[in-house]
Amino acid sequence: MGITKAIFLPLLCAFVVPVLPVWSAEDATCSTAEVCSIKAQLQTHPDYLLLRDLARKGPMGREAGSLVTELLEHPDWVLRENAARALGFIDYPEAIPNLGKLLNNSSNAVLSLIAAESLGRIGDGRAIEFLEPVAESHWFPAVRNAAKTAIFNIENNRIKGVRAVLFNVQPWDASASPTGDPFSLHPSVCPLALLYRR
Repeated sequence: MGITKAIFLPLLCAFVVPVLPVWSAEDATCSTAEVCSIKAQLQTHPDYLLLRDLARKGPMGREAGSLVTELLEHPDWVLRENAARALGFIDYPEAIPNLGKLLNNSSNAVLSLIAAESLGRIGDGRAIEFLEPVAESHWFPAVRNAAKTAIFNIENNRIKGVRAVLFNVQPWDASASPTGDPFSLHPSVCPLALLYRR
């Protein structure tokens, strides 16, 4: 029996262990297997559909927030916009400074609008310092309106918990979106806004 173990263990280490998946401490913190899968796929091949699926998880997808925040610098503007939107739905407050920088993006008004909406969804008072100047002086009216709405949502954040209890509505509920899709465009965005993307 001792000889069998002496032969078996080196073979196990040589052939089986290298093909086992490597787990990090960050993987151990995943709330669900689906969130872990989305995180792994975002690291290798980020795409719009993954961000949409993560947004539908709501705060359960928060542990992927650091990966999504990195996508705000991605060269593809579609991924940047969808990453900004997903950060609001997963309620990731660590992204507030990054989203605040996007509010004055002169080359993409839609990205600025999405950043304002996401800051309002997150509902953290630290975002007001970024939103107030935009609400007053942004060149695009839809962005100004989104910033004003976000400020209103943040200032009324104190009643969010009461609203959820009284009306059984969760702030991350996808049905709160007019179309039921967390990635639908804000109704105040006119088709002309698409012309301002560079």
